[in-house]
Amino acid sequence: MTTSKSSAACAKPGTKSFINAIIAVCLSFPLIAHLLSFLRPDPTGFQAPLGLLILVATGVLISSSFVFYHRRNPPYRRHRKYVTTLMPIFCGSLSMVFLRSEVPPGSLSNISIATHSLVIVLSGLRFDTRVVLVAGATTLSLHMIFLAFFLPAGPHILPSVVLALILLGATTASVTYVVSSMLDLHRESVHKERLSRFLAPEVVEEISKKPQLLQQVTETRTATILFADIRGFTTLSEQYPPAEIGRILNAVLEELTSAIMDNQGMVDKYIGDAVMGVFGVPVASENHALQATRAAKEMHLRLKTLNETLSNDKNLTLAIGVGIHTGEVIAGAIGSSRRLEYTVIGDTVNVASRIESLTRQYSAEILLSAQTAELIKGDMELTEVATAQLKGRKQPVTLFSPI
Repeated sequence: MTTSKSSAACAKPGTKSFINAIIAVCLSFPLIAHLLSFLRPDPTGFQAPLGLLILVATGVLISSSFVFYHRRNPPYRRHRKYVTTLMPIFCGSLSMVFLRSEVPPGSLSNISIATHSLVIVLSGLRFDTRVVLVAGATTLSLHMIFLAFFLPAGPHILPSVVLALILLGATTASVTYVVSSMLDLHRESVHKERLSRFLAPEVVEEISKKPQLLQQVTETRTATILFADIRGFTTLSEQYPPAEIGRILNAVLEELTSAIMDNQGMVDKYIGDAVMGVFGVPVASENHALQATRAAKEMHLRLKTLNETLSNDKNLTLAIGVGIHTGEVIAGAIGSSRRLEYTVIGDTVNVASRIESLTRQYSAEILLSAQTAELIKGDMELTEVATAQLKGRKQPVTLFSPI
């Protein structure tokens, strides 16, 4: 979807009608002036029919625009915004031709420049820089044609040309810049809103400052990885219909996700009934190990509150196991050219996952590796649980649990 299409889709039907009405009414002022001259007792034979034709054409244009933009879900057509912008411009320019006998040449030239400047400003309400550029080029061209072929030669021509180049050029450049800036802000706000569904606000802010974090590059960082898994969820899935399982899972993941993000962590991914959180990436933190451990404890507090509701409604009580490990990871946007995912990989991730699986074996709610425990021993009381041999690793791992 293009930016122009998304911007058009974002505008409400009432807003579209209002924008189109402003443009049409403002551009009708020269035609109204011509109508007054047409209604004189002695209109010329040349002006009367053509002037009436222009007025009728403009009326049809305004009416059809109102009808179209008042539809609740009008189909998107790329060309339509150009047509609804350029048609009033041409009608307004033609009205200048028929006002030649009513207004002095110098004044009429200034009216033409002022009207065209207004057209360019109002074209910015289409929220498309290309429409603004087309409006600017068209108005400048029509004004030059008007000076060359429809106004008598005189000292007013050169100043009018210079004034038109300066005002119409500056207006086009300014409106283009403003529209472009507004579209950039819109894209940034949409981007942040989408990222905020996955990352903590601090992480979103960091990525907005450093967009290269989402490029296909990686770096080595020290981080703390957290895995949380719902115990016995496979068995639970056999007892409830899929729709009910989905609601239960969403409720649990809501609490686990909030615990991670409230402690400045990043939700890396959901793996079935498990969630993987990362602390210290992409925003560097000296307390990432402590943040992860606090998140783990908060998960259990949140789950305790949720279990009170589940116990009353479904006679159901859930439990989770949390494994945490600190070490070096490869962080960055990883994937293909068609789809990237900001994630972390490495042995640290595998160890954290293995530690989480040991929570069942040692009947522990939270297990930390010695590397994580070393970083938080001054901030949290810990107890040593066991020294275990992880699958696929030669070195045993000493496990701790917060009291």
